[in-house]
Amino acid sequence: MSDLTHLSLYNHPDFSGLNVCEGQRYHRIDYQIDGRIVGSFAGVIVGEKFTSGFSAGFGGPDLVREQERLEVVIAFVDHCIAELEGLGVRTIEVRAKPQHYSDNEHYLEFAMLRNGFRPCDENLNFFIDVRSYRTHDDYVDSLRHAPRRQLKLALAQMYTWGESQTAQQLRAAYDVLVQSRERHGANLSLSFEYLQHLGNTFPGRLRFFSLDANAGMVAACLVYVIAGPHVQVMYWGDQLVREPRIPGSAPPIAVMNLVAYRIVEQALAEGWRTIDLGPSTSASNVNFGNCAFKSSINARTNFRRTFIRKS
Repeated sequence: MSDLTHLSLYNHPDFSGLNVCEGQRYHRIDYQIDGRIVGSFAGVIVGEKFTSGFSAGFGGPDLVREQERLEVVIAFVDHCIAELEGLGVRTIEVRAKPQHYSDNEHYLEFAMLRNGFRPCDENLNFFIDVRSYRTHDDYVDSLRHAPRRQLKLALAQMYTWGESQTAQQLRAAYDVLVQSRERHGANLSLSFEYLQHLGNTFPGRLRFFSLDANAGMVAACLVYVIAGPHVQVMYWGDQLVREPRIPGSAPPIAVMNLVAYRIVEQALAEGWRTIDLGPSTSASNVNFGNCAFKSSINARTNFRRTFIRKS
C-alpha cells in the first residue's frame, strides 16, 4: 500500500527501520472492505510474539476514519488476530494509544477485550485538549488562580519562545533537556544522534522549541507530531537552579508554566487538536508532583494501557 498517511509516527515502517535489530521484523496488516482501506495494524514480530508499539511509547491500530462503525472495528480486529495466528504468532501485545487520539480508541479496546485480550499495564496519561480554547487568552482565563498568577509573572519576563533550527540551537535544546532530566535523577533515553536520524527521516514531525533569555536558553521542549493534529511532548524541562524560598521574598518564576502556555499558543497557531503530555505513573511509581503540575496547567487525564493476548 503506497498511501501511509493514516499511520501514526510509531507505526510507520521507517520508524521501525530505526529501531529493529536482527531477529526482529516489522509487519503490518492493511485491512480493506469493498476496496476501502479501513486501517492498519503494525508492529514487530520477534519469535512467536507480535508487539504493536515496539520500542515506542505506544502503537495500536490506526484507522483511516476518525469515527468508524463498531461492527467494522470488530471485523478489523478479528481479521488481524486471524492473520497473525496464521503467521505462527502466539502472543499479541498492544501498547495502545491514549483514548484522546481518536474516537475509535474505545471501540478498539472493546473489540480487543471481547477477543481475549487482557490489560497488563495501565498508567495515568495527561493531555491538553486544545479544542477547548479559541484563543490563548481563553487558556489563561481557564487556569486556577495560583497557576494563572504564576503564568502572568513569567509572561512579564523578557523570555523569547521559538523553534530551534540551526544545528547549534538543536544541540543546545537537547543539552537543556539532558540537564533537566539529570537534575530529577533520570536520564534522557534517546541520544542526540538518534533524534537527528529521526528528524531527517520524518521532516517536520520532530521539533525542538526553546525559551530564551539574554543569558541563554532557559527551557526546551521536544515535540513529536504523532498523527495529523495530535502531538506529543516527548521531553520538556528547564535548567534553572531553584534556591530555597526565603519567607517574604518574591515567588520563583514559573518557567514551565510559561512553556506550557507557549505550547498551547503554538498549537492554536498550527491547528493542533491535542497535546499529549505522557504518563506520570508507572507500574512501580506515581509521580505525585508531576501529576499536580500537569493538572495545574489544565491537562486532562485518560489511560495509556497495554493489552496482551495469548493463544
